[in-house]
Amino acid sequence: GWTYYDEQCYKYIDSEKTWIEAEFYCLFEGGNLASIHSDEQNYFIKGLTKGDGHDFPQAWIGGFDAIYPGYWMWSDGSKFNYDNWYHDDYSAHDGYHCLKMNYHLKLEWYPDYCNSTLGFVCCKQI
Repeated sequence: GWTYYDEQCYKYIDSEKTWIEAEFYCLFEGGNLASIHSDEQNYFIKGLTKGDGHDFPQAWIGGFDAIYPGYWMWSDGSKFNYDNWYHDDYSAHDGYHCLKMNYHLKLEWYPDYCNSTLGFVCCKQI
C-alpha cells in the first residue's frame, strides 16, 4: 500500500485520527507524518489524498509549532524549508498547532487543532 517517490515511500491513510495519533501510527509503520520540501513533492502527496469523487480531503502532514508557536517544524526532524500556506497564514491561531493540507479551494496548508481528526499521510525512508 506504499507508493515510491523520490527515494521515499508514502501512504495515505483515510482513517481519521488526531495529529498525535496519526504520528504514532506512522512511527509504528517505520516513518513519520510526511514532510514536504518542494512544489513537486506537495503535488505528489496531494495526489495520494485524492478521493474517488475527485475531492481532496484535508489531511494531516508532519508540521507542528506546539513547542514554540509560530516556529514550524517537521516531525521527522527535517528543515522546514518549503511552505504552501493559505494566504501566507502561518501564524499560530489560538490552539492551532498542527498542520493540515488540502485547505480551501487552492488546497493549501492551514494550521488546525491537534485534536481534530483527519486522514493523514505517512512517509518513510527505504
